[in-house]
Amino acid sequence: MENTINAKPTKKLVAYVLTKDILLEDAILDLIDNSIDGAKRLSVDNYKQFWVTITINKHQFTIKDNCGGIPLNIAKEYAFRFGRPDDYAALDENPSDAVGNFGVGMKRALLKMGKKIKIVSNTTENYFEIDIDVEQWLKNEEWTFEFSKLEHQCNPNLDLGTTITVDGLYSGVSAKFGLSNFVDKLELLIKEKQIISIQKGLRIELNNQVLASHKIELLSSKDIKPIYKKFDLEIDDGKVSIELYAGIEKSDNNKAGWNIICNGRTLLQADKSPVTGWGYNNDALRVPSYHNQYGQFRGYLFFKSSDIKTLPWNTTKSGVDQEHPAFRKAFQEMIAAMKETFTFLNAVDKESEQEEQPLNDYIAKAKSIALDNITESANFIYPVTTSQTDKSKKLTWIRYQKPTEEVNRVMQVLEVTKPEDVGIQTFEIYYAVNVEAED
Repeated sequence: MENTINAKPTKKLVAYVLTKDILLEDAILDLIDNSIDGAKRLSVDNYKQFWVTITINKHQFTIKDNCGGIPLNIAKEYAFRFGRPDDYAALDENPSDAVGNFGVGMKRALLKMGKKIKIVSNTTENYFEIDIDVEQWLKNEEWTFEFSKLEHQCNPNLDLGTTITVDGLYSGVSAKFGLSNFVDKLELLIKEKQIISIQKGLRIELNNQVLASHKIELLSSKDIKPIYKKFDLEIDDGKVSIELYAGIEKSDNNKAGWNIICNGRTLLQADKSPVTGWGYNNDALRVPSYHNQYGQFRGYLFFKSSDIKTLPWNTTKSGVDQEHPAFRKAFQEMIAAMKETFTFLNAVDKESEQEEQPLNDYIAKAKSIALDNITESANFIYPVTTSQTDKSKKLTWIRYQKPTEEVNRVMQVLEVTKPEDVGIQTFEIYYAVNVEAED
């Protein structure tokens, strides 16, 4: 038409923009997210019956799961589209708090890897195969894919799930896949980013190695109780549920900090940057930058929603949108939680200068408890010791040396077993006789 201007994007541009800035590791994580979304459709509570296997070498990439497969209506109307249609919620018969929900993850991951893609899906109702020649598809103006095989029944010889194979890897991808340190790095990343799913029972296997993650726990006892708050927010006609945990664990600089999780996917782990409040400073409130004395601090912030717009993540799920209203609300709670916990940790640090260390004794008696077993508490609860309440009494070290034989004789008279007890008792005797007696 005479008044029509063509603004249709080219496939090559879309493929270039989508794949240019995403790391290969993040692309693989996107594919794992899709498998987990399949598991979520079938089971919310645990994933013990589900598995994902990934095989990587310089010739081929394969990811296979038994997470239910891709429903045919989702495959036709959503899974292979670049972007999420407005009516997606109506397409999904079993909506869940999905992770691979932006509508770009699978396509971006596959287009980044290689020239030949094969997708096989087996559900309880349908079986299909899709073969994609990427170079030929990019030349074609049609924005469609075709089933190379489609059956309206389950394939009884296969697991209910999805298998994706990429051949003809691009040279840079092939070179990276051939590096042992790439596989090691990917293993660590998967264990960090998918820690919640692994703890729910999902078995993830990378090149025949089953991946295990550390437990998410906080110390708790009748004397020490971590913070656990939960609240809901209404955002853009959607709802996001937020849960915040803050407390202490065994000192470890690699694990200390904040962990931000959206719909079970970790965005930030052990973060110690200003993004999560470290070094925060305004007229009314100040939070210190990270220091080794805060190596026991652990913070966990969970966002959960069936509407991705209410979640503060970017499309690669590698960072937090600091301007998002859900995160801005949670940020203030994080600052308050840090202040409370740091007050305790500062007191613990000061005990290192004292012979008696009651707070450390309380910590030693506390047990590591899984987050699911922690009860709600608006504040970080801990015992207040005499040294904390009586700020007017300053303590001073007294150090001196005497001949060992003489010290041993005094120890016998005083019936004590440690030289430091000699110093304490002789001082107390002298103070009682010569100071208090004169008062």
